[in-house]
Amino acid sequence: MAVLLAVLFVTLPMDAFGRVVAGSLITPADVVGAGIAILTIERLATRRYRVRPSRDQSLLAFGMFLLVGTLSVIFSDDSPQILNKGSVQLGGVFIMLLACIATTNEVARRPVLFAGYVRLSVIVLALVSIIGIAQFVLANALGHPEVLEFTFLNRWAGGNVWYNRGSLDGIVRANSILQEPSAFGMVLGTGAGIALVRIGLCGRAQRVAVRRIIPGWAAVLLLLGFIVTVSLFDFFLLLMVGASLWVVSRRISAAAIATFAAAMILLGGVAYAAIAATLPDINAKLGAMGSITSGDVQVKRAEDLSAIALAVNLAVMRANLARDPMLGAGLGAHPVTYDRENPGLGRLPLDIVNVGLNKEDAASLLIRLLSEVGILGTIAFIAGWILAVTRSRRSILASLSAGTAPNVLSSLAIGVTASMIGVWVACLARAPQYYAPWFWLPMALTASVPEMLARVASETHRAGNALG
Repeated sequence: MAVLLAVLFVTLPMDAFGRVVAGSLITPADVVGAGIAILTIERLATRRYRVRPSRDQSLLAFGMFLLVGTLSVIFSDDSPQILNKGSVQLGGVFIMLLACIATTNEVARRPVLFAGYVRLSVIVLALVSIIGIAQFVLANALGHPEVLEFTFLNRWAGGNVWYNRGSLDGIVRANSILQEPSAFGMVLGTGAGIALVRIGLCGRAQRVAVRRIIPGWAAVLLLLGFIVTVSLFDFFLLLMVGASLWVVSRRISAAAIATFAAAMILLGGVAYAAIAATLPDINAKLGAMGSITSGDVQVKRAEDLSAIALAVNLAVMRANLARDPMLGAGLGAHPVTYDRENPGLGRLPLDIVNVGLNKEDAASLLIRLLSEVGILGTIAFIAGWILAVTRSRRSILASLSAGTAPNVLSSLAIGVTASMIGVWVACLARAPQYYAPWFWLPMALTASVPEMLARVASETHRAGNALG
């Protein structure tokens, strides 16, 4: 099982190498995850793995989400139309949840696996980042954007899994082997916290603790990958992960919160001013976001596609919540209700409407959750994340307050938990996949932290008594 889990971490950035089967993209992570799920069910049945309410509260919350999602499909007005898609979504989340259970049990048994999986993830992401950096240099410095294209993956997959790189203010953006630049940054976000710890953002003691596990070159390359995406969304994600390092590793008083908020506002303002001065088109893109809250979908430019997609899908979500606020339209029902609602599409240019406007996935996980599983499902899904992060942080603080120098596992746990916070916020805003590995693998590691650190503390105490 430990080897299969390692393979799952390797497949984290390899969605584009999947195949479209019966209208759904089957990725390498899905195949490996399915194998892990089968073995996990067998081990749960034979009690080699256990799920304990006191330890696995976050996983139980996601189990509640599966229950609500199932009910939403059964009681949906569109149940016959969404049964297949809803079942795929439920199956995908179930597989990833079982992978989380496998990870927590394996790491609790052998804490060294935690460090191994983190190291493996960072190195794999650094290699993916090298491709993106090379794309950026070849396109912008050497004038050869056609080099390192991966359009052949679309023929292999039987669908659009990789797009030609876009540009902003004449700068060609990199997306490596991922679908598009912001997806590239999202995947890199799963290792961003570790990379920032390795370069010293969390302090010298934490940097020294992880340097034997995380190569410096890998950390630097991973962070450079964010720059070559030229994506404001990805820059925000990296900023969020950096801020989360501070939140995770320190006890926070009211005065500290106020100071932190002021520093974040100042830093965000300076960063935005610098980016806007370099890339004037960003101002126009942000200006188009007003359509999201205006309730009047009349954006005219194809360049404002992200704002249009969010605004249109937000209108569909509101309609679905109005009909059934508790269970929504049903898991998988958003595209069906999208076609029925036609939220202002007649007022948009035909060339913009034809691109689809994210009707299959609602353009945002938060919008999709509220639209398809209502308030109950959204609360259950978000609660799973909150419980995992808060329990991990509590364990990290307990480990750091023990009075000893930071150990490698607690330092790695800080980076993993910070990444989980940043990736989750980014998913809610702009990554509407229920079972994407870049959400669930950091979740699996974060959920493993309390039991892992408790095991390390227990063994350290036992060894101390033996020496005494």
